[in-house]
Amino acid sequence: MTMLEEQKDQSTLVNPQLSPPNSYGAVVLGGTFDRLHDGHRLFLKSAAEIARDRIVVGVCDGPMLSKKQFAELIQPTEERMLNVENYIKV
Repeated sequence: MTMLEEQKDQSTLVNPQLSPPNSYGAVVLGGTFDRLHDGHRLFLKSAAEIARDRIVVGVCDGPMLSKKQFAELIQPTEERMLNVENYIKV
């Protein structure tokens, strides 16, 4: 492996032996994505690395949130969707 290949491997979150970049036509994932944090960003970045054509992100609302601790403090669905969309577009 050349030095450039080693640097490239280190810049990716995905293990190229498990799922090389652009492995899947579409990647689908979901979550609440409340207060977009580093864990969410890593999740989304990993999905972007292995997706070839598109990423589909489901943002939970309604009954899926009612049992969460501090559910009343969760950002509105539209705001959470916009935060995810803005992060992915960067």
